[in-house]
This record gives sequence, C-alpha cells and structure tokens, in this order.
Amino acid sequence: MTELTETPKKEYAIDKLVRLLVQMAEPSKGHKSDRGTLAALRAWSREASRHLAFAPMADLLNRSGIGTNRLDDPVWTAIPVLFAWHRRHTAEPWHNFGTTCRNLASEKRETFDAHFRRILACDSLESLLALLPTYVRRAEAEAASINYARLYWDLNVWRKSPEDARAIKVAWAKEYFRAPDEPNNDTP
Repeated sequence: MTELTETPKKEYAIDKLVRLLVQMAEPSKGHKSDRGTLAALRAWSREASRHLAFAPMADLLNRSGIGTNRLDDPVWTAIPVLFAWHRRHTAEPWHNFGTTCRNLASEKRETFDAHFRRILACDSLESLLALLPTYVRRAEAEAASINYARLYWDLNVWRKSPEDARAIKVAWAKEYFRAPDEPNNDTP
C-alpha cells in the first residue's frame, strides 16, 4: 500500500519576504524583534530619507531570494514599506485589499464609500501606491488585517495593463461591497 504524502507547497519569493517581515515584527522561535529595521523601511517612502533604507531594503530583498536588482521595482519595495507601517498580516487567501477596506468601513460604510472610491479611481500604479499608505496607517489604527502576499500579487497584476487593473478593482469592489453575512466562495 502506498502512503499518500502531501506535496510541499512551493514558497514564492513574496511568501518568503512576508515571512521574514512577520518574523522581524513578531519575535518567536529564536527570532528577535527588529524595530530599527522596520523604522528604516518606513523611511523608504520619503525621497529625502530613502538613503537610510537602502541597506535594510537590499538585505531584506536578498534574504527573501529577490535580489537587489529589484530595488527600483515599486511593487517589491512597497510591500516592506507598507508592512513597516502596519504589521498585522493575515494569510487568508480570499482576503484582498477590498476586504481590508470593508473591515475599515465596518458600520460606517456610507462615510467610507467615498474613500474606497478614491482607490478605485486610481488610473496608474503610481497613483495607487501614493494612496495606499494612508489606508494602511488607518488599518493600523483600527487593527484591520492586510494580506500582504495577496496585495503584492494584486499590485503586480494592476501594473500590467488597464484591463488587468480593472480586474483587480472589480475583485476589490466585490469584497468591499459584499454583504456581511454573504459567504465568500471565491478562490484567489
């Protein structure tokens, strides 16, 4: 009789990056918290202080297998910066940024709708990346989780073409406008 074994899941570079970020923020199993590196990563978002973040960003990208050739990639560098602002990651595969915004809106959906529409109105990756830190800091204040791996994949798709960006906007809108009791049967 043959024994069925589970095939190990391939760890993508983004999964390793997120795992390293979580280990940096939440010390466990011999890993110590590295608040200094997280503070330096936040400096990446400001051109005047970016020089402070080059070494920790390069080290993080190298350790996750991405390499320093991605230091000029706005999506690869956005994830560590956003995580440095808000360290509450969820690995739920269906949790996209629309879910995070729905959790931010909670009972005040009517007042938050205009904020969410600002995200949907972004016509370029650059305008979206300029807007995201505001919502990430708000998620930090309200303890709403973000799936950073999923956010990476969504941002990567967003930048491919306007049609791809529209598909991500629709996916986020489906999650945001989903009724609270409505079961989520979508797969990533």
